[in-house]
Amino acid sequence: MTVSTTNDGADEPDGSVSVGADAGHGYTVSPAQGSTSVRVLDNDDPLTPNLPEVSLVGYASITEGEHPGFLEFHAELSRASEEDATVRYEVCPGMAEPHLDYSGGYSRVEVYAGRTQGSLIVRVRDDTRREAHEETLSVVLTEAEGAVIAPDEHTATGTIVAND
Repeated sequence: MTVSTTNDGADEPDGSVSVGADAGHGYTVSPAQGSTSVRVLDNDDPLTPNLPEVSLVGYASITEGEHPGFLEFHAELSRASEEDATVRYEVCPGMAEPHLDYSGGYSRVEVYAGRTQGSLIVRVRDDTRREAHEETLSVVLTEAEGAVIAPDEHTATGTIVAND
């Protein structure tokens, strides 16, 4: 006996096929070998959830010592979602130096269900060093849960203007 499967494009749970033979006229079937079961594995990719894209929006600039003392960027979803989205990011130095010009490294921002935006804050330090008039840093989205990072809109630049 041959049992064939059909390759469809639908993602579905794995299954099984069972076949049994019954005794008939003129023959008998061994109870130990009268049936068999074969597992059938689905070979289709799981459906990709329809997640919103997350982009990093904004160019931020601040002078050292100026209120409010931080650069603010926004993680913005392409549409509101029924689930919270967690977006991880990294603050990367340009001319600005971590721990001297700003505080930060790796962190995350939550975009709550029903909302489309969350704020990323990079605290700026007022130092007394003589330095370039403007120093830059970059914020890069690195990972997202509940959203997909937009390929061309995942980096933003911040500028710290020296006051010395």
